[in-house]
Amino acid sequence: MKTEKDLDTMDLPKANYYEQLETLSEQNFQILFNPSKFHFCTRDRRDKGLDITYEIIRANNHIGFRFVVQLKSTESIEPNKEDGSFSVSLDTSNINYLLNNNCPAFYVLYEVNTKTFYYESITDFLKTLIQKDNDWEKQGSHVLRFSKKILPDGITEMYDTAQRFGLLQRNLIESATLISASVNQTDRVSIDSDFTITDDAKIRKMIEVLGFELINEG
Repeated sequence: MKTEKDLDTMDLPKANYYEQLETLSEQNFQILFNPSKFHFCTRDRRDKGLDITYEIIRANNHIGFRFVVQLKSTESIEPNKEDGSFSVSLDTSNINYLLNNNCPAFYVLYEVNTKTFYYESITDFLKTLIQKDNDWEKQGSHVLRFSKKILPDGITEMYDTAQRFGLLQRNLIESATLISASVNQTDRVSIDSDFTITDDAKIRKMIEVLGFELINEG
């Protein structure tokens, strides 16, 4: 018959320190998100980090807009002397993986010694990569320097980004569907840097309204 003492010498899977660190960072991370605005959806453990998906809630409604967080943790990386940031090397394959998501994505680093979270959006990181080299995908890895702490502003940024991106996707689908169903199937849709969508149908309506107003004024 087995006893408690036998459990200490039994051949069993060993506890993984890095998995424990990952669990700790996840537990502390979840606390940052108000459940009245963020619904935890899924987690996916990968060799390159822990992926967490949240859906945002607006006016007590689940609106279907989501964002992904890839959570990493460290207690061994020394901060950069010039600005206090933390440098983490990321495989290009991993960067492409997050860019291929159909929703906004963020890298998050948990610095265990100070119990501090840092974050960077994948799109801001991409801008940095492109500014340095348009052929960044030909390089095997890139360094992300984490400097922005997740304070309330960071949580708000994640929420707002998911909302803007979700509306963009919804409006793109509607605009494309309207064009395909109309007689003007050569119409075009344009998007500016603020995610504002303009299509030819809207422009025609504006011209019609302005033209009607000008006639009335004349």
